[in-house]
Amino acid sequence: MLLKRFSTLLGVSSVLLLSSVSAFATVLAPGGTSTPVENFAGGFVGATQADTGTANYTGLDVFGNPKFTGVFRSLVVVDSVTGNLDFLYQFRHTGGDVNSQLTTTDFGNFITDVGYCSACADLLTGINETAPTSDSRSAGIGSVVRWNFDAPPVGAAGGGPDTTISQVLVIKTNAKSFAAGSTSIIDGGTANIASYAPVPEPGTFGLVGGLIGLGLYVSRRKRVA
Repeated sequence: MLLKRFSTLLGVSSVLLLSSVSAFATVLAPGGTSTPVENFAGGFVGATQADTGTANYTGLDVFGNPKFTGVFRSLVVVDSVTGNLDFLYQFRHTGGDVNSQLTTTDFGNFITDVGYCSACADLLTGINETAPTSDSRSAGIGSVVRWNFDAPPVGAAGGGPDTTISQVLVIKTNAKSFAAGSTSIIDGGTANIASYAPVPEPGTFGLVGGLIGLGLYVSRRKRVA
């Protein structure tokens, strides 16, 4: 009887998970890489929940020497389609080495749809926006999401790298809550910038923990019998 109930609960939770996945165009699983990057339509951006504002950054090498400078901004918005939280990022390079990578953390155990949105309103002012050449997610629980800009971004005509700006980068998630997080911009050095990250709902821990505990209990009873 307990085994039957456990199977039923597991089936229900699987259906809920699959229904969440179906709301995403292209799920980027842990260890995955996407090329070319999906270009989102701008209509998914709903009410803003948090905004870092414009933050200046300086990338330092391992000896503490400055390698590049720029400005960064990140938003958390409610997805107008799914009702979940989406995380938006944009950076503009202002001097030094041209930035080739942006990474952001604490997305482990969440469903993510990663890309950029050329149709979205800019978070920063700039011209000649550059799209990433690929995006990827770390292995394991998939905590780190990364966008790569392998080719040097093109600045405005006659303007050089001072006008280089990324497209609006997007992580669509199945999260309902968020907390403080961290984003890094990398090229010959690293700039660590305060941003936001998703956090699980308390009920998620309860459901998963309860299912695991019940499964272990049923398994133990079967072995004793």
